[in-house]
Amino acid sequence: EGGILLKQQPQSFIGEKKLEELTVEIYKGKEGHYLHYEDDGKSFDYTKGVYNLFDISFCYKEGRMDIKFDKIHFGYDKGVKKYKFIFKNFDDIKEIKINGEKVEKESCEIEL
Repeated sequence: EGGILLKQQPQSFIGEKKLEELTVEIYKGKEGHYLHYEDDGKSFDYTKGVYNLFDISFCYKEGRMDIKFDKIHFGYDKGVKKYKFIFKNFDDIKEIKINGEKVEKESCEIEL
């Protein structure tokens, strides 16, 4: 089984920098899954539905990478807008699709 890890630019404290982009690293395997939660990190507004929850998964077979990026809940409009995908230890990716749309390996990203 593969893995998914999200990375961001380092910060000294929450809110020091506005997060514009997250990097989604996908590690070699047949499939992987990651549940990503996002809110302001400061308030209790998440109790009022002000948060985002995304289900990120991939399936890799015979050179084809299928990524699904599903919005389970989208209530925090100040969240990250761009997710860039990087593939670790895959030598033979021939085709990549995100939510069914073909993308190039060099520009493999999704914008919300």
